[in-house]
Amino acid sequence: MSSQEKDEIERIIQDILKARPQLTREKIEEMIEEKVREFGEIIRRDAAALMLAKELGVVLSREVAPASLTTLKIRDLAAGFRGVDVEGIIVFNSGIRRLANGKRYFRYALADESGIIWGVVWEENVEKYYDLLHIGARVRLLKVSVRKYRDKNEIFFEKNSSIKLVSKLELDELLQYIDKYNPGTRLVKTIRVISIDNKKCILGMDTNCSPVAVLTPFNVSPLENHFIVFSGCREFTMGDISFAQCDASSQEVLDEDLEKQKPFNCRRAMANDFFGFKADVLGYVLFRKNGGRVYLRLLSGGRETIDSLVVSHDKPLVEFTIGLDHTCEIVGARSSEGYYRETPCLKVIVGEQLKKPPRYEFSKFIGIQTFVLNRAVILSWSARVRCVEGKPLFHMNFLFDDGTSTRRGICNDPVVFKKIFAMPPEEACEFSPSTLDLLISYLTEELQGSEVILKGMMLPGGYRQPLIVRDVIFNG
Repeated sequence: MSSQEKDEIERIIQDILKARPQLTREKIEEMIEEKVREFGEIIRRDAAALMLAKELGVVLSREVAPASLTTLKIRDLAAGFRGVDVEGIIVFNSGIRRLANGKRYFRYALADESGIIWGVVWEENVEKYYDLLHIGARVRLLKVSVRKYRDKNEIFFEKNSSIKLVSKLELDELLQYIDKYNPGTRLVKTIRVISIDNKKCILGMDTNCSPVAVLTPFNVSPLENHFIVFSGCREFTMGDISFAQCDASSQEVLDEDLEKQKPFNCRRAMANDFFGFKADVLGYVLFRKNGGRVYLRLLSGGRETIDSLVVSHDKPLVEFTIGLDHTCEIVGARSSEGYYRETPCLKVIVGEQLKKPPRYEFSKFIGIQTFVLNRAVILSWSARVRCVEGKPLFHMNFLFDDGTSTRRGICNDPVVFKKIFAMPPEEACEFSPSTLDLLISYLTEELQGSEVILKGMMLPGGYRQPLIVRDVIFNG
C-alpha cells in the first residue's frame, strides 16, 4: 500500500470518528476489512473506506475522497468534460513563448500509462502554473475541462481549476513515457560540455547511443557524465548528428543520479570523432567567398594519415590560424564523405607546438623525403586575403617546377607573407579588399618565373596532396 493511499484512508477514518464518536478506530478498521472481503478483495482499502463512510451517512468533501476514485485516466477523457481531475507526469514543456501580439503562453503534455494529452496555458495563468508543470513532475490537475482542438482532446483551465504537485520528479515514469509517446522531449547523457561565444554545446548520447548536440544558453551548466532532459527546443540534423537549439525559454532537467536508473552502454559509440580527436594542424586554404579547407595530420594505430576539415564560415578558421603547427584537439567536427565538416559546436583546443624538423634534406619533388629543401621556379602564384574582426586569414598558392616534376604548394606562414607582400599580415587588414586584389594581381605577374629555394613538408598521398611551404628564399 502506498503512503498516499494510507494518508487517504486515515483522513476518511478521522471524518468517520468525528461524525460517529461511538465507533472506535479498531471497529472502523474492522468494518473496512469486512467491506474488502465482501467484494472478494477486488477493491482497495481506500475504496472500501469511502463506501463505508457513505453507508454510515458521513458526508465527505471532494478533497477528502481518494484521488484514485475521483481522478480520471487520460484515456477516459472526452471533449465536453468539465470540472474533472486527471493525474500524470509532465513529459513536455515548450517554455514560455510569445505571439506576435505579445501574448504569452506555453504548451505542455501530460501522460499516464493509458495515454497522453496536450494543453496550453495562456497569459493570465503562465506565472501561476509554469513552475508546477515542469518536465518530470507528477501533478494532479483539479477541476479542468476538455475540448477538441484540431481533432485531438486538449486540457484547458477554468477559473476554479488548480494544480496539485504530487512529486517533483518521477524519472522512471518520465523515461518510460518518453519512449512510449515520443512527445519531443529528449534524454541525453553528457560527454563533453564546451563553451562557444555566448552559448554552450552539450555533446552526448541519446537512449539509442546516437550522438546528440544540445546548444543551450550560457547559463545552463550540466556536468560531464551527467544527464539532461530537455524539451521545447528546435531540432535538426547534420549527417548522423542530431542537434537541438534551445533558447532561454526551453526547459531542462539536470540529474546526476540518473545513471543508476537508466544505465547507458554506449562505449563504442562514445569513440565517435564528434566528441573530440587530436590532429596536427598543417595549413589551410580559403574558399572564394567564405570558409575554407584545413589540412590535418592524424596518427591512428601507428599509421599517419592526412585528412581535411571543411568549414563554411571564416570565423572558425581564426582558431585554426592560432593552432597552425600545433597538435590540437578538435571537438564538434562530423565525418562526411571522406573528410570532416564543421558543425555549430566546432571547437579547436590548441595543444603543444609541433617539433621543428632537425634538418631539411635536399630532394627533388619525386623523392621520398618528408622535409625537403629544393631549388625550383615559380610557374604561377596566387593568394587570398580576408580579415575577420581585424584578424588576418590568408593563403598563398604556388606551382613549382624543379626540372623533374611540378608540385602545388600552399603557404600560411606570416614570414613568407611579409617577404612577398612587404608587410606583415596584420597590416593587410588596413587595406580595402579592392586594394588587396590589385596588389595580388601585380604580385602574380611579378613572381611568375622567379627562381627560389624552398623549404617544405611533403604530405603522404602523392600529387593529390599539396606541399606545405615553410619558407621561400628568392635568388638575387
